[in-house]
Amino acid sequence: GAYRLLAPDVPMPSDYSDLRPSPVYPATVSTRRKLSPLDLIAVHRDMYQGTPFDMTAGAAAGAFANPDRYSASGVTKLRGAWERSIALYRTSQTHVVQARGWLPPTIGGVAWYGPHAAHGTCFLPLHIGAQAVP
Repeated sequence: GAYRLLAPDVPMPSDYSDLRPSPVYPATVSTRRKLSPLDLIAVHRDMYQGTPFDMTAGAAAGAFANPDRYSASGVTKLRGAWERSIALYRTSQTHVVQARGWLPPTIGGVAWYGPHAAHGTCFLPLHIGAQAVP
């Protein structure tokens, strides 16, 4: 999901057998533009929308396009696994850290804190120099 959103022109194969002995993805990619905290929040919230792996579409999403996938181990005889996005419903908190070197240290660093899974939270900017709650 992240590579598709941040570097869409870099080809990424969707068919592979085992990533451990045969890595097919690069460790890093270059973006064509400067990223904002909103870009990184979008990565955290991505459910592969608009791809063949869209977690909000198809029978597994149910009648309400629910992207959450719960374990079916021991409940069904079907074998297999779900696609897993970064926006996992079991996430307890989400962070995006922003460094702005042109500003004084007390306000240049911001931690965008989401007190829940990214797809169901609002992000609160916490400035590193804050001495009290406003």
